[in-house]
Amino acid sequence: MLLSRRSWLLAVSALGGHAYLSAKANELAGSVPNRVIEVPSVRDDDKPPVITGLSLQPHGSLLAAAGDDHVVRVWNLEEGKLIQKLADHTDWVRTAVFSPDGKLLATSGNDRHIIFWDPETGRIERRLTTHPQAVALLGFSKSGHRLAAAGFEGKLRTYDSASGESLGTFDCACDDMRAIDFSPDGKLLAAGGRNGKIRIWNLVKGGQPQEFAAHKQRIRSIQFSPSGQLLASAAEDRTIRVWNWEEGSELFTLQSGPAKLMSLVFCGEQRLASGGSDNDVRIWDLGAREVERRMAGHTGSVSALDYRDGILVSGSFDTTIRVWDLRNEAKRAEVPSATKPLR
Repeated sequence: MLLSRRSWLLAVSALGGHAYLSAKANELAGSVPNRVIEVPSVRDDDKPPVITGLSLQPHGSLLAAAGDDHVVRVWNLEEGKLIQKLADHTDWVRTAVFSPDGKLLATSGNDRHIIFWDPETGRIERRLTTHPQAVALLGFSKSGHRLAAAGFEGKLRTYDSASGESLGTFDCACDDMRAIDFSPDGKLLAAGGRNGKIRIWNLVKGGQPQEFAAHKQRIRSIQFSPSGQLLASAAEDRTIRVWNWEEGSELFTLQSGPAKLMSLVFCGEQRLASGGSDNDVRIWDLGAREVERRMAGHTGSVSALDYRDGILVSGSFDTTIRVWDLRNEAKRAEVPSATKPLR
């Protein structure tokens, strides 16, 4: 295990309301990462890539990053080493995601290929070349048997992750899809995109999907909470909305201030991390409905986030990845302000 798991058992109240940036968040703006990864360029004469996809390996120590230089990089965080440069894509790689058992890494992007890799060896296990448009996001079901892909078309496509065979195609609410997530039990698949609508399919019962208007602008991320009871969405309208997905009703809204939101991840049942166009990472306390911590340091939009076992990683257009330890407040206070970059 990369880190021991923690259980988050508190439930979020269903009362309406709004949360804004607090004085507490401003006091914590000086939080610094435990590690800064400066992503190297492929060649000396190239610029480093902007980061558009991050994934932490479940039950392991690997971190994968996708970028606009057509390369996927894999680091071993425990050893502090870059162990793989996966360079078989021919265009911008927008998304990279580990399977739940950590044994596969799926990547895709503008070249419309979905590639399954062995992340330890860098070997290609299989390649899907049937996707008709650029892929913005991939997501595994929690069992790992199903992979969903969405992007710049009005279809959401699902595949058997072992064979690569199609498991079904679903009509989306628009033709610019940027957000997908499976529920923890694998029964539901949620998606959102440019028109601000969320559509949820029941993969067990079938039938017509549930749909509701969620945001006024493009949805950039959708996340089920670890219990599956809540659904959170983040959008370019500068809001995070937390939903009772069964009823399609909004529980409350979190206002991100000046930032157009680009990334979102649950850090337990009661906490969310968000990133956006103001270059900051915010940790939200859903019980208090306020910012618990604002973490500065990136100098470009925070386009990707992932979380595992108390560790949060953030990727940015500034070509760096930052690693934040959320497990121990006292330990964080001792982190020196000058961190050593990891290349």
